Amino acid sequence: FPSHDIAGVNKEDWSKFLSWFSIFNSSGSTSSCESFTGRGEVSKYFLPGLGNLICRRYFRGGYLGKVNRRYYLSSVRDRLNSSRAGQEFFCLEKLTQAGENVPIPVCALVQPCCLEIIYTASIALPEISGCQNLFDIVKSSSINPSNLELIARRVGQQSMRLLTLGVQHADLHLGNVLVQENAEVYLIDFDAARTINPGSEKSAARV
Repeated sequence: FPSHDIAGVNKEDWSKFLSWFSIFNSSGSTSSCESFTGRGEVSKYFLPGLGNLICRRYFRGGYLGKVNRRYYLSSVRDRLNSSRAGQEFFCLEKLTQAGENVPIPVCALVQPCCLEIIYTASIALPEISGCQNLFDIVKSSSINPSNLELIARRVGQQSMRLLTLGVQHADLHLGNVLVQENAEVYLIDFDAARTINPGSEKSAARV
C-alpha cells in the first residue's frame, strides 16, 4: 500500500520500483549496491520523482530469529494493519501529517505465502539527505558543545511531542537520530514504536 505522496512519479518508474521492491522483499539476499544488516535489512533504490528510497526488509531478532528470520504469522482479516510494515507505515503517516521531523512513508509491502499462513514484509522511505547520525557526531568529538546542547534539547522536545500525539518511539538511541548542518533533528526507525494513550497518567509521567 503506497502513500498519497507519489502523484508526481511516472507510472512506468513506479511499476519498475514495485517490481524490484517485491523481489527485494521476497528474496533471501539484497540486490542493491548498498546494504546494512540488523533486525531489518536495508537497501537503496533511486526512483525518479522521489529520489533515493531506503527500503528495509523486516527480520526477526532474538532467539526466534535464529530459526525463523523472515516469516511472520498472518492475520488474514487484518494483515496490513497487524504487520510490522503496516504499523510503522501508519505511525509515520500520522506523525508526518502532524508536522514532525520523521521519514515520510512512501510504500509498505506485505506478501503472504504458504497458503497465506505466513508473510514477509518491507517498507520504503525517502532518504533524508544532508544528515549525519548523532552517534557519529558524538564519536567524532568535533561538534561545538553549545550545538550538542541544542541538538539534545530538540531531541527531547520532539520526543515529548510524540508522546502527546500518542506515540512512544521505544528504541530511541544516538543511531536513530539524524542531524542536519543547521542542527535540525529527525527521528528514524519507528519499527518498535508503541501507541499510547496521551491522556493517561503513565503517558504524563513519560513526558
